[in-house]
Amino acid sequence: MAPTDLILPSNSLVLVTGASGYIASHIVDQLLERGYRVRGSVRNAAKSSFLNELYSKRHGDGKFELIGIADYMKPEGYTEALKDVTGVIHTVGDTSFSPDPDVTVPNTVAIATSLLTAALSIPAIKRVVFTSSSVAIAFPEPNKVFPVNASIFNDGIIAAAYAAPKPYDPNNFMQSFLAYAASKVSAEHAIEKFVAEQKPKYAINVICPNTVLGEVLAPEHQDGSTSGLVTSLYTGKKGTWSFLPPQYYVNVKDVARLHVAALIVPGVEGERLLGYAKPFSQTEILGYLRKLEPGKEFEKDPEGEGRDVSEVDSKRSEVLVKVLKNGEGWTSLEETVGDNVKHLQGK
Repeated sequence: MAPTDLILPSNSLVLVTGASGYIASHIVDQLLERGYRVRGSVRNAAKSSFLNELYSKRHGDGKFELIGIADYMKPEGYTEALKDVTGVIHTVGDTSFSPDPDVTVPNTVAIATSLLTAALSIPAIKRVVFTSSSVAIAFPEPNKVFPVNASIFNDGIIAAAYAAPKPYDPNNFMQSFLAYAASKVSAEHAIEKFVAEQKPKYAINVICPNTVLGEVLAPEHQDGSTSGLVTSLYTGKKGTWSFLPPQYYVNVKDVARLHVAALIVPGVEGERLLGYAKPFSQTEILGYLRKLEPGKEFEKDPEGEGRDVSEVDSKRSEVLVKVLKNGEGWTSLEETVGDNVKHLQGK
């Protein structure tokens, strides 16, 4: 696709919120690689100053700008960040991981809709891309056949989150996960309502990635989020997989490409795009780690882990990834595992 065919021409200024995050840092990297200028917002600019050096080394000076947003839940918080911007990728979310849905749900909805409200006053903005999650569609259920597609919403999880026994326990992972999932579903419905009522001139696309694995751009500064699943198997850390059933993976670079495609590719408007590559399991990852380092001892394969056999329709997303990847589809699990641990090898 010729650069002149894209929704945002090269050198346009794009705002990426939550820029220090695992996925967001790759989105910034992809945008810079394609000739865009990026303003990355974070809650604490001093704490995330490593991003300036990271992107200067990879792409040269003057292309990335770091800005702090103290409060993502108010439209006025975005005033400075949105100046001269023509596109936004909104990855930031509620970071409390509170088990209380009365905290996570309104916070996540406010973060989503406040940005959309602020963008209404910026006529130059053409696209906004919102990062949701696969849990807004469905939870994985090993060995069960059921559909997974862009039309499905995990609405039942909202009631389940509010039905969790009180008092809420901040150390109860499942309570926190239910509240997180409820917040993502609620935010997507709030976006739908916003579009119906406000009829913005810009297009809004939503990305729902499943388990994101692959390279951590700044491992000395980033925990790598879900990439820690592979890291834990490499380092021998126990317990990380205890709450994770078999499901789909997606390489973090492909997730970044999907976000960028949703921002710049013509004809992608009002879409919900699934970031699902292929089913994966702990056993498969251990196999690739043993192949990668045959002399290293890894834990035994788990027993009876099952398989994700859901019927996932992510064809539209793979088509868009191919547009930005010279015709190549999803990155393989083997390559993804190698990317995930390369910063650990030799240590």
